[in-house]
Amino acid sequence: MVVNGALPLSINLYLHGVISRPFLDLLQLAIAGLIPIVGALLEPRPERISSTPELQR
Repeated sequence: MVVNGALPLSINLYLHGVISRPFLDLLQLAIAGLIPIVGALLEPRPERISSTPELQR
């Protein structure tokens, strides 16, 4: 998963002085905010699936 690889990469860049500490904090917050959104998008919703006319027949 891309999200899992992004955090160690950002820490590695921080340790090498490529990115600053405030940017690292913002990046971690963004990654932490994306995890539930991505999980919600990937999670199948039964009410959405069962409301399609093809499956009700």
